[in-house]
Amino acid sequence: MIGADGLQMDREIELVIPLHNEAPGIPHLFDQLNQLFTLAQERRNRIRVVLVDDGSTDETLELLFSETKEKEGFEVVSSPRCQGVGGAMKLGFSHCKGDRVVCYDADCTYPVEDILRLAEGLKEYDVVTASPILHRGDLRDVPWFRRWMTYSAALLYRVVLWPHSREVSLFTCAFRAYRGPVLPRVSPTSDGFPATAEILCRAVLLGYRVREVASPLRDRQYGSSKMNTLKAVRGHFQVLARTLGMRLFRTHRRQSPGMEPIE
Repeated sequence: MIGADGLQMDREIELVIPLHNEAPGIPHLFDQLNQLFTLAQERRNRIRVVLVDDGSTDETLELLFSETKEKEGFEVVSSPRCQGVGGAMKLGFSHCKGDRVVCYDADCTYPVEDILRLAEGLKEYDVVTASPILHRGDLRDVPWFRRWMTYSAALLYRVVLWPHSREVSLFTCAFRAYRGPVLPRVSPTSDGFPATAEILCRAVLLGYRVREVASPLRDRQYGSSKMNTLKAVRGHFQVLARTLGMRLFRTHRRQSPGMEPIE
């Protein structure tokens, strides 16, 4: 594709953003997306955004249509009922057809400019995931119980996947970049928050090349978290059990040596 200045643009980045009752934060989200579009153009990247409304009962869907009206590079997808963040991710991924797909959080708790960093890593890796605990990380203003859950889940997943998990410090972060052809093979069975960990577990077991990129995590500024803690904990133990079963009964076939680099 040729940009407005007549120069060749790089390959497209498809951005999937699940939303459920996020009306208070939508103006902030679009402010961040405007910054992303500017940065992407400067770096010769094209951005296409798939906004997935996951059965919201507030004004989220109406605001999405209002914000994207007459704008290029946006697609709004709606689910009639709340499936959970994993279900919304799968729906969004099904609307992506390119080589570079990034999932980003609607609450913008990670820097929007890191979307480009993760996508850039797909030149050498199959999956590039953000991590606020890499190299001691940066968990800004995050409540202590969320920190405890993050570190505890990371330890359990590393133990179950050892030694394949040596290069991964965190499994529960949804902010992640994928090569398009990887997604069908790592699609999770979970529809809730643990789906993010299940995807990465499958990628690791299948031998895809995974890289972590340090990215600071801030507590959300608008709206409230939709995570049910007890339900999420139960879901993570189910994912851990399925992952252990995959290892014990060898129900996965590893890729070797990974996919060809993106030019």
